[in-house]
Amino acid sequence: MSLNYNRIREVERELSNLQLQLRLTSGPKKHALEMLRKKIEEQGERVAAVREKFNVAKKVYLSFEEELKKEEMVKEGLCSELSMLIQQNAAQQVRAGSLLFIERAT
Repeated sequence: MSLNYNRIREVERELSNLQLQLRLTSGPKKHALEMLRKKIEEQGERVAAVREKFNVAKKVYLSFEEELKKEEMVKEGLCSELSMLIQQNAAQQVRAGSLLFIERAT
């Protein structure tokens, strides 16, 4: 009987130690989990804010890209007109030179 009584006391001590360990670790663990959860929520809010900024910047970028393409097309058109005028002017000078040459030859 004393053996059983000693065994019961030993089990009670182990249980007491386990309960103490549980109390010591459950509070800090719970606190750590709450802090981690809070940090995750804060980070999620930061991600959402940055994503919104990114979307706005992307829209601005796309509008500038479209504007750039339009301006480049206008520039190309002006360059084509200039090239055409230069060619026409050169052709006129060649004809005028040919006429002068013909007039002098006759």
